[in-house]
Amino acid sequence: MEPQDERKLAFYQVLEMVTFIWEWYQISCQKWNEISEEKVNFKKKLVSDIEIDGTIYSHITDYLRYIEATSFSIGVGMIGLSANNAIALACRTKNIASIDSKLERYKKGERYKFGKVPINKCLNDIFGARIIIDYPLSLSDIENFLKDNFPQWENLKITDSSKNEYKATHIYFRKDNFFLPWELQIWFADDEASNRNSHQKYKQGYTMWEHSLREEEKL
Repeated sequence: MEPQDERKLAFYQVLEMVTFIWEWYQISCQKWNEISEEKVNFKKKLVSDIEIDGTIYSHITDYLRYIEATSFSIGVGMIGLSANNAIALACRTKNIASIDSKLERYKKGERYKFGKVPINKCLNDIFGARIIIDYPLSLSDIENFLKDNFPQWENLKITDSSKNEYKATHIYFRKDNFFLPWELQIWFADDEASNRNSHQKYKQGYTMWEHSLREEEKL
């Protein structure tokens, strides 16, 4: 395939994945709003406001269990998306140990103002998905393309999350302050090995990608 064609394909794959996750995020938010009695403004409430035996923590863990139940259906949909578009996809829900660890790190860290930051800045990846594409699109490439082609552009936050050996662009999906964001990681094939090593080193086994489509293809 010519480089120009590879580039076009990469844009298409990213748009397909962003659209897929956005649609599921909207469905999830609507259903959670219907079944949850507790409403938390995750922008006004701070990480330091969270107590393990408090209502905010209970609300977060209830939401986590809800997302865990939903993620299986999302994973099944991603298997079809992967087969149709020849891309490597995966999704996961953050486990409770990882959430507790992150909250503790924010509360104790000077970098995070000892927890005096909004909850939605900390717990921005309770649900995460990953796409691995062959052509190395830049952050500005992705931003400009989605701005022109994704109608809900203003509900996305796109960041360069590269650090040390980890190289990736992250997209965060946001509805409003009463729903925690979801995350999409965009990896390039050339960075896959080093990124996986980085996850093992820094995530300490907490990040479990439960619906790895590559593993599904081996069955």
